[in-house]
This record gives sequence, C-alpha cells and structure tokens, in this order.
Amino acid sequence: MNCSRGKPCQIAKPSFILIFLLLLLAPLVQLLGSNNPVYQNSRLELFATHPASAGLQNTLDILEKRIEDFELQLGIYPEKRCQIVLIDRARDYQKLSLGKAEIVESSAAFYNSEDARIYVRSIDQVQENYLKLLMHEYLHWFVEDVFIAAPLWFHEGMATIYSQQFGYERYLMYIRHSFWGQKGELFRHSYRYPSRKEEWAPFYQFSAMALRYMEQEYPKAWGEFWGRVSQNYRKGQKSHFGTTFIYSYQLSLYDFNQLFERHSRRQGYLYLFVGINSLIFILLAFSLPIIAYKRKRKMRELPDLEMPEEEAGEM
Repeated sequence: MNCSRGKPCQIAKPSFILIFLLLLLAPLVQLLGSNNPVYQNSRLELFATHPASAGLQNTLDILEKRIEDFELQLGIYPEKRCQIVLIDRARDYQKLSLGKAEIVESSAAFYNSEDARIYVRSIDQVQENYLKLLMHEYLHWFVEDVFIAAPLWFHEGMATIYSQQFGYERYLMYIRHSFWGQKGELFRHSYRYPSRKEEWAPFYQFSAMALRYMEQEYPKAWGEFWGRVSQNYRKGQKSHFGTTFIYSYQLSLYDFNQLFERHSRRQGYLYLFVGINSLIFILLAFSLPIIAYKRKRKMRELPDLEMPEEEAGEM
C-alpha cells in the first residue's frame, strides 16, 4: 500500500503478465498435482487433463501385456504401477524438460527419477511408434526401480532392446561405425550423455549391442545376474549394479567395456562383408535386363526353319 499526505492510498495492482502466466500454467500445475489417474490397469497409471481416448486405452493395455511378458522373462514383478503423465501442449513439455540434458529437451518422452514419473508428449506430437516409445520409458522406470547406480549404457541398452527399437537398420549403423573405428566409449559415458548430437545415435546403438553382448556372450553370468537382482527385490531391496555385476560376471565394468570394444571392432568387419554382398546384388540387378536384352536379340537373329509337312494319315 502506497499512501502520501493529501493523496488517497493506492493498492498496487498485480501485473497482467503475471496473471496471464498463472492462467496459462494452471492446467499444467493441476495435472502435476493430481493424484487421480484418468486411466489405469494392473501395471500403469495415466494422468492427463482429459479422459483417455479409446485408442490410447488400447495402447496402454497392449503395453501392459508386453510388460507382463518382459517381467516373466526376468522373474521380477514390481508391485507398484508406473505413472505416466500425458502432456498435450508442446510448450508445456518444453517447460518440464527445460534445464535437463539437451537430449531430453529434444525428446518425445522422458523418465524423471525425481518423482519416478514418465512424461510423454501426446500422440499428435510424436512421429515414432507410440507403443515402443512408452515401453522404452517404462524400462527406464523399471531399471531405476530395481537398481542402484545403473550406468547409462545399461539403461539405454535395456530400453532400446526390450522396446524392440533395435532393428536391422540400427545394427547396420552399429557395424558401420565399428568398421570406421568409432568407439562406444560407454565407460566414459556411464552417467552422462554425449555432448554432441551426432554422437547420440551411435551411443544408443553401442549401448544396445553392449547389452546383447552381456547376454549372449555370457549367458550363465546373465542368468546369475538377474537371479541375484530378483532375490534382492523379493526382500524389498534394490541391487547395486556394480557389485551385482562383478559378483556375476567376475569382471569389473571397465574390463567388460574393454572386452566389448574389442568385440565391436571384430563386428566391424561384417560391414565389409555386407557391403560386398550388397554391391554384388546391385550389379546383378543391373545385369539382368542386359542379359535378357542380349538373349532376345540372339533369338531374333536365328534363321527360321521350315516346318516338315505332316504325312497324310492312312484312311
């Protein structure tokens, strides 16, 4: 309140800009503070500013089934539901992701370990497969729920492989990078994403292949690893990733990454094999029309032969 002698007191008026911002953010604040999901199943809870559409409900039910199949493979069954927050407006998503890693700010969804929630853009803002996107983020939630200090490459490896986002095209990119001498350097990026955008895709590829190497090259250790994790989880305890890994694999994480780097260099030679075979098929595709043309030309050059007259049959 501002009063001076001889003048009436004036009450300071709030800024119209501030009021506008509060009104603008009101739906987002209400959404983040809501404790009532608009839809849920046995594994998931969805929070949104509007009821879930039939299509989205169907997607979440399919996701529930995939989660059940995944949990059955590892023998670990979280009791609590994973919470998903649907963000309808791009500017709201930008506000939520602002200040996090640059790779998060440019993403379609992210898992926030601070409140153990997944934040995802509405389907109209997303170009990739929505089901795989949600499964990817669920796997981040799962890893965070069962492990302490799991490295970033394990997070992304689990999320990429078990969401079925690592197809043949990504594998070809991995062996191409390996052939040209690029390294995953997963140990260096254990808890921080690469700073340059051009390194993001190779990081995902090498992370996924490191997980496959962990599983396929050491199947006995892989089973023992998840057995220890499951046993701790049933006791209500999280497993320290590094300790569990060392006991199961009899390797330090640094040594494992060194072995994987050598494995990747050997895999790189497959790119040369694929390239040679691709070149052969391309040349074959070009040669087939030429061969067919030459064959037709030779057929036209052949002389016409007189057909023998049919002998009259006996009467």
